[in-house]
Amino acid sequence: MKISHEVKVGAVALVTIIAFILMFSFLKGTALFTSTDTYHIVYSDIAGLTESNPVEISGYQAGVVQDIRLVNDGSGHILVSQLTSISTFRRTQRLRLLLPHL
Repeated sequence: MKISHEVKVGAVALVTIIAFILMFSFLKGTALFTSTDTYHIVYSDIAGLTESNPVEISGYQAGVVQDIRLVNDGSGHILVSQLTSISTFRRTQRLRLLLPHL
């Protein structure tokens, strides 16, 4: 059984696209094959906090800051979305953001 040239090119293109998506997710800090929880927290001041900052639970990195947005109610508060994989931690432990010192 002979495979045509077009099928080979299509297979290589498909593998390349899948590899690009996986590498992009890895470089972005997003794990595709782990279960995660997303927490939305409102802060009044997040000096120095940026997306991809680590989230720690009891000193262990458990996730990253996924998104930072301004709350659209005129209050000036900021909504921070944290993507956290906390399956190995107890649900009663507190999340702590690492804010860089200015």
